[in-house]
Amino acid sequence: MPCCMRMDKAQTVRMLRAHDISCGIKCRIRFPRAIWISCLSRHFTFCAHLLQVCCCPICSALSGVVLHTAWLVVLCVTVCAELPVLDPMLLCMQRTVTPIGSALLYLNKAEARDKICRSIQYGSKFLSNGQPGAAQNVDKSTSLARKVFRLFKFVNDLHALISLPAPQTPLPLILLGKSKNALLSTFLFLDQIVWLGRTGIYKNKERAELISRISLFCWMGSSACTTVIELAELRRLSKSLKRLEEELKHADKYEDPQYLTKVKQSNERLLSLIKSSMDIVVAVGLLQLAPKKVTPRITGGCGFITSLISCYQLLPSRVKTKAT
Repeated sequence: MPCCMRMDKAQTVRMLRAHDISCGIKCRIRFPRAIWISCLSRHFTFCAHLLQVCCCPICSALSGVVLHTAWLVVLCVTVCAELPVLDPMLLCMQRTVTPIGSALLYLNKAEARDKICRSIQYGSKFLSNGQPGAAQNVDKSTSLARKVFRLFKFVNDLHALISLPAPQTPLPLILLGKSKNALLSTFLFLDQIVWLGRTGIYKNKERAELISRISLFCWMGSSACTTVIELAELRRLSKSLKRLEEELKHADKYEDPQYLTKVKQSNERLLSLIKSSMDIVVAVGLLQLAPKKVTPRITGGCGFITSLISCYQLLPSRVKTKAT
């Protein structure tokens, strides 16, 4: 034993015995997959305790490093393998890391980052009310930055345009859905030309402004199609819900999974209907079709609300359930 480790024999034997007993207890747990993680945690902790009882300051410092490294390694392995956390300290750390992991997964979506920027853009428009200042500068710069997020995004709607519709969908809804995809893909494609004009690559400013108005009209048309689709789907869902309620007269309908699924779909459709209806108001404000009624503040407020709805719709299903 090195000179720095001045432990007596009895103390060493007691630590080894306690270490073996703790590992033996962990080996008899009901989670066989977690046995090796428990032993790994205990071995790391035991090494840290051995270093801690040394008189050498270097060993004492290393004990803390080993202990924290053990917690981090075992926590990462446990979270990745979806195993039960057995150490109270690791359980506390996992409760802290899980929300951070959910936030990272959410922010990894390009659509989520775009909607966050959209909320900043329309929130700034609401604050500026069309007046020059810092809020208007934030509005313009964020609007230009969002166009970069949407580069080649029109391919998604083109794919939806050529893909087969869902079975048992009425023909009018299919036509409305395809019209919506065509208008939205046109808007996203023309928006790239608008971005080229705003950055100075495309020199013809008059034509760039004309293309910008055409793209906004396409977006307003796609929002109108979405509104009609959501209204029709809500009507279909209400009919099926009434039919289910008649079938479940003598039973608790809130315990029926099919009924709960229909209610959840109805709530989601209603939220999408509110969003698409307010997007029409935003498009009218951006096109200045009714400048006296739809002011920049109303445009910004409606755009901010629809951005928050979009951010909520992109949340994972577990987070949505907790929020509701």
